[in-house]
Amino acid sequence: MVFVGAPLPEPIPVISGYDLLFTNARNLPLDRKVFIDNDNVDNYITYGGLVTQVTKFSSGLQQIFNFQRGDVVAICSPNQINYPVALHGTVAAGGIACPVEHTLTTDLLVKDFMTVRPKLIIAHKHTLGRCLEAAEIIGLPKSHILLFGPRKLRGVMPYKHILYSYGVTRPPVQLTREEILTKPAFLYFTSGTSGVKKAVMMSQFNINACLMAKDAWSKVEARAVSHVEFHHASALIINLHYCIMHGVETFLLHRYNIRDLCSTIQKYKVGLCASPPWTVTYLVKDPVYRSYDLSSLNVFICTGAFLDNSSARAFYDRFGIPVINKYAMTENTCFFKTILETVQAGSLGVVQDGNILKIVGDDGQEVGPGEMGELCVKGPTVAQGYYLNPEKTVEAFDKEGFFHTGDLIRGDENGHFFYVDRAKDLIKYHLHHIYPGEIEDILMTHPLISESSVIGMYSRDLATEMVTAFVVLVPGTKRTASLADEICEYANSRVSDIKRLRGGVKFLEKFPRTAAGKILRGVIRMNAMEQDDELKAL
Repeated sequence: MVFVGAPLPEPIPVISGYDLLFTNARNLPLDRKVFIDNDNVDNYITYGGLVTQVTKFSSGLQQIFNFQRGDVVAICSPNQINYPVALHGTVAAGGIACPVEHTLTTDLLVKDFMTVRPKLIIAHKHTLGRCLEAAEIIGLPKSHILLFGPRKLRGVMPYKHILYSYGVTRPPVQLTREEILTKPAFLYFTSGTSGVKKAVMMSQFNINACLMAKDAWSKVEARAVSHVEFHHASALIINLHYCIMHGVETFLLHRYNIRDLCSTIQKYKVGLCASPPWTVTYLVKDPVYRSYDLSSLNVFICTGAFLDNSSARAFYDRFGIPVINKYAMTENTCFFKTILETVQAGSLGVVQDGNILKIVGDDGQEVGPGEMGELCVKGPTVAQGYYLNPEKTVEAFDKEGFFHTGDLIRGDENGHFFYVDRAKDLIKYHLHHIYPGEIEDILMTHPLISESSVIGMYSRDLATEMVTAFVVLVPGTKRTASLADEICEYANSRVSDIKRLRGGVKFLEKFPRTAAGKILRGVIRMNAMEQDDELKAL
């Protein structure tokens, strides 16, 4: 069965992001603060200041670096008030902005940079060392690395000292209608089932469609707080576009600190907040947060992962604030329209206006209401595909133009949709994307391990997936608790903190497989959950 969204109430504008955000068609006060440093509220950027700096950044790229249409700028930095300048300034120059996860090791940065081939890297003092190492490996000259902040570090100049040095400011690049509709403006990283990261191409029209989408959260607020890293696609839509477009004051948190989040909401009467699901769990279960007044919030948006419905209901019961599970993926950020009346029942919402979806079974045939299947989507909010990866782009879309998400959902007879499970193997630990193959490769270097499969086991208490290793030992090896601990320590000592085996190590006699020999991770997960339930019942 195919589900069709309502007709668009008005056409999606085919204009550039610069024209949409920075020509002040909404007559915003130029002295309106749009991004505020939560650690130092005297450090902020106004709407007028943002317009000026975005224009200067764009001009500097064109004049100093001979920046051309389609050139890429990679941004590797934690959230800070000048991040939007680099992001939007790049696009205004006709280029492509690519936020990169700032906690990555040098090796992983190299992989990301090799994928997008940046002409320029904007780094932060905490990422500069790794960016310099990665740039040298990919052959990018040091002169093509610039820095956030006021001071020169390790021979790298602040971007303002370089890009703002010309007296004459060039206007932003004028894009054709076709470029706005189809050419990438942003690259955001995601992963497929193989664990190989891909850079998703979002056109300016895709972003415009998301901004025009009607949703329970999309009402103008006086203030917002950003509790999501800017290299996540939800932040691109909410904080880096919607809030600028409407002149919403946005407080930037530098850390995932729930006390800071609650304090900011209470002190500044914040109305809009997007945060990962584990925040909801802590707010509900830890009594220390009950003393905070969060009543200024209209809704609490969960992004980055799916929150179980029991936690969402508990949050509403405690604070009287509805939680919106903003189902999305990097390739498809605004596909469902949330209905507050049904959100408490766990509904994702209905099909967003102007979009179409179908749910298909294992045989590729459409399934009816109440039946589970893979979500396939088509519409203006769906991304263009994968950057410099035409093969994977072709694989992702069927002959009818539907993007196959790999996620399992079901729809009811009223057109409401409910999330069932994620078919992809990617593990989401809080807002971090973890690729099983990397950890499996490490496990396979252990002399007593014959096979390994790393899976995310969902924890209701923490509202996130725990990285768990299932291993088959070399024949003749005795399975003991001490060996499990030793293997766990072996892996943990070789990975970053976010990739540690917090779910532990579990032994299996053999792995369930398909006829082609592929490990059935879903069966492993299901069996492990059943065993845990049996143990809890004892």
